[in-house]
Amino acid sequence: MNAKSLFTRVPKPAARWTRLFVIGALVGALGGLAAAGLDWGLHHGAKLLIGRFSHVSGPGVLHFHWAILLLPAAAGLASGLLVRLLCPEALGHGTDVRTRAFHVQD
Repeated sequence: MNAKSLFTRVPKPAARWTRLFVIGALVGALGGLAAAGLDWGLHHGAKLLIGRFSHVSGPGVLHFHWAILLLPAAAGLASGLLVRLLCPEALGHGTDVRTRAFHVQD
C-alpha cells in the first residue's frame, strides 16, 4: 500500500490536514536540525577561530589580537558575496526601498 492510495481513501479535508501536518512536522524537524547545526558551529567555531588568537579564560583575557577584528569582517564579506551570487533579488536595504516606494507611490 503506497502513500498515494492511502491519501485517496481518506476524505478530502482530512487528507489535506494530514498532508499539512506531515509537511509542518518535516519543516519543524529540519529547522531544529539547522538550529542545532548552527549552535554546534558557533560553539566549535569560537573555540577554533577565536581561541587561537585569544584565551577566553585566565589572566590573558584582556590581551587582544588584531586578527580577531578580521573575523567578523571576513564573515560579513562572505555573507555578502553569497547573497550577491545566490539570490541577487535580495539585494538592497528594506528601509531605502520602502521610503522610495512611499515617496514615488509604487
